[in-house]
Amino acid sequence: MEKIRLDISGMSYSQSQSGAYALILGERDGKRRLPIIIGGFEAQAIAIELEKIKPQGHSPTTCSNRLQRLSGSTLPR
Repeated sequence: MEKIRLDISGMSYSQSQSGAYALILGERDGKRRLPIIIGGFEAQAIAIELEKIKPQGHSPTTCSNRLQRLSGSTLPR
């Protein structure tokens, strides 16, 4: 079986599961997408790494604002 290289192509708040986010993985050399449901803590950790932001504490407001900026947007590669 051949492995397929994936990149993070987006993240959005899950409408079906409270407190969950959909991480969208996309083929590097293709058009297929794979949504993966992740928790808020995982979404925050990914958002921090993608934005290259160092955590400024554990304020729920800071975390919420960071995730809202990413929610539904296309992320840089």
